[in-house]
Amino acid sequence: MTVFYVSIESNNISKPRSRWGQAKAAVSIGTYTPRQSHQTSIYRLVFYYHEELLSLWESCFQQRYGLLRPVVEAAFRAYLDCGVYERGCVRIRCPDCAHELYLAFSCKRRGICASCAAKRGVIFGEKLQVEVLAPVPHQHVVFTIPKRIRPYFLRDRTQLGILFRAAWKALKNQLGSTAEKTVPGAVMALHTAGETLAFHPHIHCIVSSGAFSSDNADSFRQNTIDPDALKKTFEREVARMMSNKFEELSPIFDQILQQENTGFNVWAGDIVDSDDHDTRRFLGRYLMRHPFAVDRIVIKKNKVEVTSTKESVITWKGTPLEFIARLSPHIPNHYKHMERFYGLYSPVIRGAIKAKKLQTPNSPTDPIDPFEPKTTAGRASWATCIKLVYEINPMECPICNGQMKIVAFILDQREIPKILKAAGLPSYRAPPQFDPDFQPTPDIHWT
Repeated sequence: MTVFYVSIESNNISKPRSRWGQAKAAVSIGTYTPRQSHQTSIYRLVFYYHEELLSLWESCFQQRYGLLRPVVEAAFRAYLDCGVYERGCVRIRCPDCAHELYLAFSCKRRGICASCAAKRGVIFGEKLQVEVLAPVPHQHVVFTIPKRIRPYFLRDRTQLGILFRAAWKALKNQLGSTAEKTVPGAVMALHTAGETLAFHPHIHCIVSSGAFSSDNADSFRQNTIDPDALKKTFEREVARMMSNKFEELSPIFDQILQQENTGFNVWAGDIVDSDDHDTRRFLGRYLMRHPFAVDRIVIKKNKVEVTSTKESVITWKGTPLEFIARLSPHIPNHYKHMERFYGLYSPVIRGAIKAKKLQTPNSPTDPIDPFEPKTTAGRASWATCIKLVYEINPMECPICNGQMKIVAFILDQREIPKILKAAGLPSYRAPPQFDPDFQPTPDIHWT
């Protein structure tokens, strides 16, 4: 039996084409080889230029991106330790043939590491399908805002919650009813990157195509989403809340809302049926989508190019320092949730429904509980994520096809070099150097 081993390094999510919902990635046949993160263009840029970026931030980038947040420097340093054996690793062994392999720890940083983001997306998508989304039709909805007001969110990231609240108000007003005590269910995620990696905050939602009774989760009435009506409510709520926070924005919003094209937009996708599990998982993973795909970043001479997702068209070109500075706004602050649950999908309501079901068990004639526990998906392991995406079992021994097991977590910094030397593994490898004409300190310019 041939075993395929792959690496989750790219986060380029495309239209579902396979059984699980993603296009198959290129795979290599043979013994498992840990992902080579230090070979990627992002790692090389951060490795060779992040120190220079930190020293030049105040003079070259602060005016455009604001003060350098401590989380940015911490994310860069943690990312450089992702997949490095000397920072700690796991020993995996086959109990049948004694074959062994080692896996380095990941950095688990958001906004910078595509590999960790891919795992986070798989876990989140599986959790939504198994534990959150009710067996009813859903739609993918996107809320965007004008370019004119985006810098206010960049300077004060604490106000990004306004976008969540405004989007939920629009959905609740259209799909729910206060008089009938009905409420939809929605899962929202904040995305901050556009096609050119510019700061472009917008909200992606998975929302039920209708509303549930607030006191009876088994009651669902389907409704139609009207993007134009959603847009009017969304722009009105954003204008009201932003004007309350920033007085100077009040006349600006008066001008914006009087224009024919306000810059606000709401897009609603096709209805996803309740039995279309592949697409539901795909949408859940898309909500956790990484700001960029590794294969979109191209290094040519002394320039970094960002290409479009659908066509090989250059959407942005600049120097290395400009590029990694452009990445910094997409690194969220520590403990800041980029996803939120509203309506029937809020943790409070889901917990209350489960508690009520435990007190009054279902009878054979009762409807199916949409939140009945099925499996635990919130803590999927590395091997589970690989199996979900690529339909392979990375814990299967390539020698005897037995099931390999984790036997040790190696954390002692004094012992790691000895173990790696005995296993014939390098403790650390610097990324490849750039071409000689790739200047280390190019002139700063804006494009």
